[in-house]
Amino acid sequence: MAPNLVDWMSGLPISPFAVMLIIAVFYLILGFFLDQIAILALTVPVVLPLVEQFGYDPVWFGIFIVLLAEVGLVTPPMGLNAFVVARSAGRPVGEVFLGAIPYIVAMLIVALVFLIWPELVLWLPTYMK
Repeated sequence: MAPNLVDWMSGLPISPFAVMLIIAVFYLILGFFLDQIAILALTVPVVLPLVEQFGYDPVWFGIFIVLLAEVGLVTPPMGLNAFVVARSAGRPVGEVFLGAIPYIVAMLIVALVFLIWPELVLWLPTYMK
């Protein structure tokens, strides 16, 4: 399936940035409903060849999707971390979800910055070589 997806997406008149934006939205939507390990295990083998075809670094992509998966840990309806915090703090889950909104916005801004400037993510690994 991955080679077919790569061939199909390569033939579309769409920029690599737009493709990555679509992939990011796809991961965010999946994060609302699935566990993060399941998302990564099911999608990385299919999406990684496409990402590499468009010239993005696999290390950058790994960091990028883990950041997006982290958003799924605090967003409803799955939001496993929010349920853990609500139980341990003795607070209603809705209150925890509302309190997480600024952090969700911050993580989405960081994800957008990483998407616009991938070299920020790759600076340290490149420096350590």
